[in-house]
Amino acid sequence: MTYNICHGKGMDNKVDLSRAAAVINKVKPRFVGLCEMDCKARRTNGDDQPETLAKLCGNMKATFGKAIDFQGGGYGVAVLSDTEPLNSKTVPLPGAEPRILLLCEFDDCVIGVTHLSVSKESERTESVKLIREAIAGYGKPVFVMGDWNSLPNSTVLTEMRQYLKVLSDENARTYHGHPSNGPSGTTSDFCIDYIAVDNAHANSVQVFDRITVPDEVTSDHKAIAIKIAL
Repeated sequence: MTYNICHGKGMDNKVDLSRAAAVINKVKPRFVGLCEMDCKARRTNGDDQPETLAKLCGNMKATFGKAIDFQGGGYGVAVLSDTEPLNSKTVPLPGAEPRILLLCEFDDCVIGVTHLSVSKESERTESVKLIREAIAGYGKPVFVMGDWNSLPNSTVLTEMRQYLKVLSDENARTYHGHPSNGPSGTTSDFCIDYIAVDNAHANSVQVFDRITVPDEVTSDHKAIAIKIAL
């Protein structure tokens, strides 16, 4: 699953992580790639959101990747998983607001989550090259997911497809917030969230289901998920 939770703030402007947990628990995924997470920031009362959300989701394991210092804490992305990763690392990515790729390695796969720049397509396309370099060399499937701030027919997705196969539903309406908060050239109600696997292992992945959780209150994004076999 991947889910941009907007630091738990819903479309009603209420911050409530229990609602995000309820969305995740409907699917009960093995892995969740989360975007827009606070960690000990003042606006969310110093809460370690990844850890709190992990506990609300059946005591999953939380790995936080800080993109920026924010209000006395951090802000970035996270991975929730059913087991502790063997290792993890962050890769800096360009953006007017700095971005990162968080990579967590497990026994049978690698989970990467990123929230690409919203401000310039050039920053997103440069990120594509850096992501490609970062995931090269793993001898197991690498899944890259998150809010890529890019439409399915964008240059960014065209370049991503050179080394990644999108597995999630590209017709899904994953963003329902205000168009001004989306990437340039968009109007409303579009797909900018994805789950993909590296092309080298694409043939070893069988997709049984593609899920879009029908919730338009908890965040300005919907959670999307896939059920697969390796």
